[in-house]
Amino acid sequence: MSMSIAVSAITVGLLLQTTFGGEPELVGRASVSGMTLDRSGLTGDVAPGLPQSLLGGLSAIHYTGKGNRYCALSDRGPRDGAVPYACRVQFLEIRVSGDQSGGLDVSLESTALLRDARGTALTGAADAFGAGSKRRFDPEGLAVNSEGN
Repeated sequence: MSMSIAVSAITVGLLLQTTFGGEPELVGRASVSGMTLDRSGLTGDVAPGLPQSLLGGLSAIHYTGKGNRYCALSDRGPRDGAVPYACRVQFLEIRVSGDQSGGLDVSLESTALLRDARGTALTGAADAFGAGSKRRFDPEGLAVNSEGN
């Protein structure tokens, strides 16, 4: 039996608020291929034909307050929690293109795997909640403090 996996591109739109209380203005857009790998260092597949290190499934993005650095949070992973996807945060540099195209230059700088206070990796796998396990994580939002953490 053949398995078909649809992988979509990540699309980023950057909105800037020009004045306090003013309406946000779209200043650019960018797309990243759905086959882009992140910098987690993970190898192998999370499911047949689906690399552990596939960049995607982003559910939040937030400006760090430093330069052009943003962090983006991956959701619980592909297949709605049916596979043991390692939860992670992506760190991106997003710059408005120097030309008048309205594009953004997006580059992936690093990837951080999420762990609990004991150092145990958090996973999006739905079955990681049983038998006393508290590794299950389904992140939906992200905030950055004034120090950029």
